[in-house]
Amino acid sequence: MTQSMRQQLFALLAKYQPSQLYVTGHSLGAALSQLFSLDLAISQPMSTTNINFSSPMVGTIDWQTAYNATIPAANSVRVYNYWDYVPTLPPSDLGFHAVGSAFQTAFYVKGEWFPHELSRHSVVNLTTVLSHALPANPQQWVGPFPDYIQP
Repeated sequence: MTQSMRQQLFALLAKYQPSQLYVTGHSLGAALSQLFSLDLAISQPMSTTNINFSSPMVGTIDWQTAYNATIPAANSVRVYNYWDYVPTLPPSDLGFHAVGSAFQTAFYVKGEWFPHELSRHSVVNLTTVLSHALPANPQQWVGPFPDYIQP
């Protein structure tokens, strides 16, 4: 490969010239989507929205300040499960901060004292909850669903 991923993506943007771009990812991909969104906002100003799922925190207060000053909160949404550990890492005690606006859900494995951590972090489980809650008014849903990690 002779070009970096960034060069390849920017070449595709130049070729297709989209009017709107959605940048997204889950977990590590969500963290990378935030890095790419800021790079894109500075290097290739265009209409961009970042929607990330279960992202760990990417940087310190300086990162948060730069990101939030460049990308409006309405154009950057972090969707996460309250019971998931990943969005709290690395710990804020070490100076890490989240960016964008938060869209918090809450789901867990009913009746389990020590459920598998991936159940709380699963994008399939998160998508299941969102598909029920988003169309509702208010956006709340209570109900069981099959756990795709620990059936």
